[in-house]
Amino acid sequence: MSDGEPTQLGEPFECVERSAIDTLNSFGAYLIAANDPPWSSIADRVPAPVTVVSAHDMEVAKLDRDVEHTADDGAEVVVGFGGGTALDTAKYLAWKRGLPLVQIPTITSVDAGFTDAIGVRADGRVRYVGTIVPEEVVLDIDLIRSAPAHLNRAGIGDVLSCHTGLHDWRAAVDAGEGVAWNAAAADLGEALLAELDSVIADIRE
Repeated sequence: MSDGEPTQLGEPFECVERSAIDTLNSFGAYLIAANDPPWSSIADRVPAPVTVVSAHDMEVAKLDRDVEHTADDGAEVVVGFGGGTALDTAKYLAWKRGLPLVQIPTITSVDAGFTDAIGVRADGRVRYVGTIVPEEVVLDIDLIRSAPAHLNRAGIGDVLSCHTGLHDWRAAVDAGEGVAWNAAAADLGEALLAELDSVIADIRE
C-alpha cells in the first residue's frame, strides 16, 4: 500500500472477550511484541514465548532488525500485547514473516488493534507499508480497565480525527488532489463520530 492510501473496507475482525492469560496459555510457539508494563504483570503466568520483542520504536530500520533477529525462532504465531506500538510491531513482524497474527490490546489509547494497515516511521514520518488481518482481536476487559483512565480516554482522539480528516479529504478531492473520495469510508467516519457523541458521558465517567 502506498503512503497515505486508505485500506479497503472489509469484514470486521473477529473480536472475542477472553482473558489474555487464557489466550496465551492456548498457544504453542509464539512470538510476542509487547509493551512493559503490562507484559511483566502476566509473564510468569503464561508459557514463555520463543521471543519477546520490546515494542517502543516504530522506525522501519528497527523493525527490520527485529524481523532479522527473530527469523529462526520457530514461532508459529505473532501476538501483539499492549498499546499502539506493540500492536503495530506485531503487525509488521507477522506480515514480514508470513505468520498468523493475534492482537491483545491492553489499552484503548489508539485503534491499532482494529485496523489492518501497518503504520511505521521512516525518516521521522509515518508511512503505511502493508496490511494484515489478525486471526482475532482478544479483549480482556479487566486488563484494559486496569490501565490508567486518562490513557484509555485518549483513544477518542483516533475517532475525533475523523472530523478534521473528512473535512481535509473533501477539500483535497474538490481541489483534484490526493486519494479519491470513498463514500463508504466517509460514512463509517461519520457513524463513528455520532456513536462517540452518544456515549461521551460514559467515557467521561
